[in-house]
Amino acid sequence: MIDGDAAAGSASTRSGTTSGNEAQRLELLEAHRVQVLAQLESVTENLRLIDHKIAGRWPTAL
Repeated sequence: MIDGDAAAGSASTRSGTTSGNEAQRLELLEAHRVQVLAQLESVTENLRLIDHKIAGRWPTAL
């Protein structure tokens, strides 16, 4: 999740002003991207299991 400092940095970027911390913002975005990908993998697996349950086909390994 993005914290308040990151949200404030995003707002200043949108307004056209930067405080020279582009490298820190990039690092934060890259870390957040990794977290989102992990969450997406988990949700995708959960959806796969739900689809199997709906179809009546229980997977052999959970």
